[in-house]
Amino acid sequence: MKIYYANASLTKNDIRGRSVHIRQFTNHSLQLGHEIWMNQATDHPGIQYIPSDRLQRLKLFRKMDVIYVRLQGKITGACKYTTLPYRLLFGNPINVWEFNTYPILSFSKKLTEAQKQQKLNRFRELGRHCDLAVCVSEKLSEFVQEHLSIKNTIVIPNGSDPVLFDPDLYKNSVLENVNSEQFNVLWMGSAELSWNDFDQLVNVVRILNKRGYEKHIAFHVIGSIDLDIKDIPPNIFCHGKIQYENLPQWLAKMDLGLIVYKPGSADYNSPLKLFDYLSSEMAVVSNEQPQVREVLSKINAEDLICAYGDSEEMANKIESLVNQPERVRRLGDQGRKLVINYYNWERAVRKTYDQILEIKNNQGGFLWKTNSNL
Repeated sequence: MKIYYANASLTKNDIRGRSVHIRQFTNHSLQLGHEIWMNQATDHPGIQYIPSDRLQRLKLFRKMDVIYVRLQGKITGACKYTTLPYRLLFGNPINVWEFNTYPILSFSKKLTEAQKQQKLNRFRELGRHCDLAVCVSEKLSEFVQEHLSIKNTIVIPNGSDPVLFDPDLYKNSVLENVNSEQFNVLWMGSAELSWNDFDQLVNVVRILNKRGYEKHIAFHVIGSIDLDIKDIPPNIFCHGKIQYENLPQWLAKMDLGLIVYKPGSADYNSPLKLFDYLSSEMAVVSNEQPQVREVLSKINAEDLICAYGDSEEMANKIESLVNQPERVRRLGDQGRKLVINYYNWERAVRKTYDQILEIKNNQGGFLWKTNSNL
């Protein structure tokens, strides 16, 4: 199939989660034999580009099987292609919207409630003609159905690449400030993002240090943080931003991965770090988050979920794992098998296309002639 992948771009130095998702979707789409077309220049050799000439664009769009719009929260220009006259002009392609975050999140805090409602109404107006909404979590799917009037939704969680994140490939690697004699804990993320609770992580470290673990447990941070934090514990090592393809060698040296979200918008997400942790045979301790709980329950690790903001509880769970090395190894083995068998990008992309092909085989795009509301 010919796929117009809207609101997506790839650049070599983009290490954000969205770039990981876009690259994996593109790679596996091409492997399945589909064509991927984008507006913006990328560093991917397999991507084809939408021409700038309007007539050439129209001719190309009439050949598209699917208009696949990646949404990070706000409405993009390609969302209007669900409606007339674009449907007729383009030959009624299948319109798919992929939801990765809570839509309201993108609305400016400067907007009044009335203005936010106006934007939501516009989202709903365009969304009711969408053929399929791909949502990364159950909670996001529920929001899309209830508030955006898109009834045909499918939940496809994110995943990891177990070939890339294979710890056996990095057994002999040596990394700065990573001592294999210590219990190594990792958190990946950006402290400045409102849904991350870096302060809780620091509090957890301080609690464990007071218990005498300062020399035994090393905490590693990969991502963006404020290095001006006062009295940051000496056993927190900040490694800055690291290219995604270089992450596997770091995760291979870790024993435990942390997820520290604040309640709210993060509840709608599908945390990429969770699946990369699991693929790398790491145990996981997390604040309450719906999809994390669902995944950890599959390896009998629900007891490693903490109440929001409870630093004492998180410290207790880390301490318990430090003193149960066999359980850490067992969780690592079970987590990697879970990724290999289900939570991987190949499965996610293939399942997406299975659903699109079902729509294509049954009816094609939205049946305008039979919809009395149009």
